[in-house]
Amino acid sequence: MADLTRFIGGYHAAWTAAGHPGRGPVGLIVPVYVAESARRAREEPEASTMHFFRTIGQALLSSSTRSEDAERLIRISYDEVLEDLTVYGTPEAVADRLLELREALGYSTLSVWMNTGGQVPHERVLAAMRLFAERVVPRLA
Repeated sequence: MADLTRFIGGYHAAWTAAGHPGRGPVGLIVPVYVAESARRAREEPEASTMHFFRTIGQALLSSSTRSEDAERLIRISYDEVLEDLTVYGTPEAVADRLLELREALGYSTLSVWMNTGGQVPHERVLAAMRLFAERVVPRLA
């Protein structure tokens, strides 16, 4: 999310320099997975999430201008993904992180991607969505 902070900071600065009030609208799309325990939130989406990053990395390899990005995505560890590219955890941890991101990035619209890579079983995705709706969203309101 470090790159996002820099890019969005530039956007906010340009917004203000152009004479607009406030910080300007920012939409954020972020992979989110919610489970009752931190262990489950880490383990359940791992294979699917890593499949996504490896697939995107392989697709970018054919682009000479994006080969550095491709190599990073192919070699990225799951710990790095969890640290900087996703918001996975218990309802409390997810709400805390999304509130931190709102403060840091100033997002006004949030879209969550509950099945990064598309391989998490449907019933687990529904359970994650239920936890998000019942225990995370009220804290974001």
